[in-house]
Amino acid sequence: MIPIPTILIVDDDRGLARLIEKLLRREGFNAFSVVSGTGAIEWCESNKADLLLIDLKLPDFHADELIARLEPVSDPPPFIIITGQGDERVAVEMMKRGALDYLVKDARFIDLVPIVVRRTLSNLEKDGLLREAEIRLKNEHAFSAAVLEASGALMLVMDSKGAVVRFNHTCEVVTGFCLEEVLGTVIWESSISNHSGEPWWKSIEDIERNPLSFHLENVISHKGGRRRRISWSLAALPPDGQGLPGFVIASGIDITEQRNLETRILEVAENEQRRIGRDLHDGLCQLLGGIAMMASALRKKLAHGSLEDMETASDICHYTREAIEQARMIARGLSPVELETNGLNSSLQELATMTGKISSIECDFVCESPVLIADNTRATHLYRIAQESIGNAVRHGRARTIRIVLEAAGGMATLSVTDDGTGMESGYLSGNGMGLESMRYRAAIIGGTLDVSRVHPNGTSVRCSFPLENRTHLEFGI
Repeated sequence: MIPIPTILIVDDDRGLARLIEKLLRREGFNAFSVVSGTGAIEWCESNKADLLLIDLKLPDFHADELIARLEPVSDPPPFIIITGQGDERVAVEMMKRGALDYLVKDARFIDLVPIVVRRTLSNLEKDGLLREAEIRLKNEHAFSAAVLEASGALMLVMDSKGAVVRFNHTCEVVTGFCLEEVLGTVIWESSISNHSGEPWWKSIEDIERNPLSFHLENVISHKGGRRRRISWSLAALPPDGQGLPGFVIASGIDITEQRNLETRILEVAENEQRRIGRDLHDGLCQLLGGIAMMASALRKKLAHGSLEDMETASDICHYTREAIEQARMIARGLSPVELETNGLNSSLQELATMTGKISSIECDFVCESPVLIADNTRATHLYRIAQESIGNAVRHGRARTIRIVLEAAGGMATLSVTDDGTGMESGYLSGNGMGLESMRYRAAIIGGTLDVSRVHPNGTSVRCSFPLENRTHLEFGI
């Protein structure tokens, strides 16, 4: 139920005060009247008015003095000044001191009272709603700011052009920059992101097309030169249609230690595989080779003896050579890249040849100009990406031909594996399967990116682009 506004009329003309009171009651207000400033103070001590109608000149004191004396009693209610003809200038002065309006006691006075009262109360209601909205907005802003500052995550707010709008305390600690130093700076043009713009602006473009949450990993730099790898989740706040711009909110987690640990674990695993491969090659393969030589000598001795014994010896020689070949293939798979500079090219060529032999799929390796990868660890990561891509094409894509291409230009190189199979399902291309995640992680270790896409009309393309120089993105200092 909407409360009925209460109006107090303060006028020394008792008859006029009673007339206004009856008029306002007929208009649906709770109206009361007193004939002096003292009476108004006494009434306000035990009642609350929504609006006062005050005669400018009262018998005991002036209207402005009445308002001053009401302040200790309660919150001074809003008021309208009633004045006689000729006092309009004084009434205007009273409005400068807080009066909401004034009424002149002329021929139209009685008709204007309810109109002015309703208009004033309507404006008061609107002002009240506006103040409440401002208070709620301030509280929400204070709450959001507190959450932003208290969060252990990096919180970064950008406009649609990538300029920094907000930058929380965690960002200041991780980067060494304060908000004032980066405010208004386009994030990918700043030293924070090593002036590496593509991951940022591409992510902002993607999220503007699809306002759902978007994920990004990149490197940011501390003012002192240290680098940290951050995993970001981005969400868009679109424009409100009333001129307010859209924003992109980025929440980041420092994953440097996690990635460093994962890298070391992967290196340990690769080193252990290499050790096992060397043991197979140097131990088991040599032992099998000795057995093969002994079986060959035995076959020669039996050449003039029993035909059955000679065939048995021949079978032993054959199966021993098969065992040697399989042991070498296993060793090659465990330690695929030789330590020489051109080891990756040779290993990829052998991978293509072995794939063709095992799966009966036409698999070619193309490298028109040698791409030299001196770091054996980086070369091994690239080999594993190619190996996983080929395995997916054989197992899932039902490919008939596979093409491996290694090429370089302008300090960057690309390893691509393309097949003509049925193509990976869309869920795999956009998902986080172990094989795909492993390839992405290996690409990130060598400072590169991985793109998996469908090929028209059929097939799948896996492209790993990486810098030729040895720039790992995962090794940072604290």
